[in-house]
Amino acid sequence: MNNTFTRGQGILVTATFTDPSGQPIVPNSANLYLSFLLPDGTYTEVTQAMIQSSTPNIWTSIWDSSVAEPGHVYGHCRSVPVPAAADDFAFKLEANSANPEPP
Repeated sequence: MNNTFTRGQGILVTATFTDPSGQPIVPNSANLYLSFLLPDGTYTEVTQAMIQSSTPNIWTSIWDSSVAEPGHVYGHCRSVPVPAAADDFAFKLEANSANPEPP
């Protein structure tokens, strides 16, 4: 995943889930969890469903970054049901004075 994005982009998150030995698994569903900075200076957390793509075992979700302030965004993808496969990640959201403020 790219490490830096500009606020306002739809950010594509992809995940491929594997078991402890590295073999692909196809879960019933998967979720994306994100934590990011709001205009009031607090962090919020959102959960989005991920969608299984036409390529087996690739799950995707697109996050609308226009709601966030510049800063680090922390993410977690997790398959359902338990035992779950999971992955953590982070990226930086940038903006400058020409980039519109969140609504």
